[in-house]
Amino acid sequence: LAAFRDRQGWPYRFDATVDARLEEALRTDMHWVLPGLDRGGRRIMVYNARGLRDPAADVTNLQRAACFLLERITTEDQTRRRGVVVVADCAGASLGMLRKLRLRDAQRGMDMVAGFPCRLRHVYVINLPRVLYPVAATIR
Repeated sequence: LAAFRDRQGWPYRFDATVDARLEEALRTDMHWVLPGLDRGGRRIMVYNARGLRDPAADVTNLQRAACFLLERITTEDQTRRRGVVVVADCAGASLGMLRKLRLRDAQRGMDMVAGFPCRLRHVYVINLPRVLYPVAATIR
């Protein structure tokens, strides 16, 4: 994780109380962690695609918010052992929203997940509009 943060120029620890951009990204409600565990004893992180609808949404800062939340939940031994489940809620997503995403954003996201001390066990995609089925098929 340290190598990833060095490559991105991000601090080793985020502090939402002093980082206004991080606090703003957290307030978009794009990423959040459910209070319980799934049946496999894993923490559940929710990704809400609607957070990209805001024209002012900055993908880098949204990824920093996801990193912040993952950092918090991976302090738990059980999470490091059993991993994390992501629920990607694509309600309201559109092809137009994909214009915000760049290759470097996808690479940064993959590097971030690879650098964490736990595994991403499952990704559940819900409420995916039919128009995005071909896009989702290429990601699988």
